[in-house]
Amino acid sequence: MNAPVFIAGVGAISAIGNNSAECLDALGKGQTGVGSMRNLTSVHSGSIPAAEVKLSNEGLAKLLGLSRVLSRTAMLSMMAAKEAGQNAGIPDLSAYRSGFISANTVGGMDRTEIFFCRLHDPSQQGKAERCCSS
Repeated sequence: MNAPVFIAGVGAISAIGNNSAECLDALGKGQTGVGSMRNLTSVHSGSIPAAEVKLSNEGLAKLLGLSRVLSRTAMLSMMAAKEAGQNAGIPDLSAYRSGFISANTVGGMDRTEIFFCRLHDPSQQGKAERCCSS
C-alpha cells in the first residue's frame, strides 16, 4: 500500500506536562518529571521515585467528562487524542477516515499492581482500589 499518510494533529501528556506545549517547554528547559508518587497507589510509594502525570484519576475523568471506572492509561490516551483533534482543527473525527497512534510505557500498571495483590490475597477481593501492604 503506497497511500500517503498525513499527521494532522499532535497530543501529549506526561510527567513533564499536561499537553504537548508544556512537554516541549519542559524538555527545552531540561526539567524532569521524576519525584514522589502522589496520584498512584503503590506499595512503593514513599520508597522509590516515579515519573507520573501530575493529574489524579478523578481529575482526568472530570476533564474528560468520563466515568472514573476507566483505567488511568485509557484516560491519558484520551487526553492526548483530544488534544490531537483540537490541534488538527478537527472537532469530530467520525466524519473522516482516521487512525490513532498511541505510545505509552507501563500502560495499565495502576491496575496491574492492584490485580496482583488481589491474586495473592483473596481477602482483598471487592475492596476499594488499594494495594496490599508490603
